[in-house]
Amino acid sequence: MNIYLIVLAMMAVTYLPRLFPFLALDEEKIPPALKKWLAWLPYAALGALIIPGGLTAIDGPWWISPLGLLIAAGISWFYNNMIVTVLMTLALLYFIPLG
Repeated sequence: MNIYLIVLAMMAVTYLPRLFPFLALDEEKIPPALKKWLAWLPYAALGALIIPGGLTAIDGPWWISPLGLLIAAGISWFYNNMIVTVLMTLALLYFIPLG
């Protein structure tokens, strides 16, 4: 099968499910309760992607990775900035003795 046809089919399969809700739904038609629920989806998706990898990210003692997640959660709670959270978490974890 032609590689370009495969790529076009993959583009359509990925793009069309994103396009249809955008065209079909108007912001005025969405109920407020659904808007509130949808606003939390990015945070839930980030948590589902980050937490499993974060628990096994660092080789060494078992408690280092969960500690890093707790530090990152605390920093992000106060600063609400992803770059600051990542840099401060890395800096703090760098100074924790591993042995």
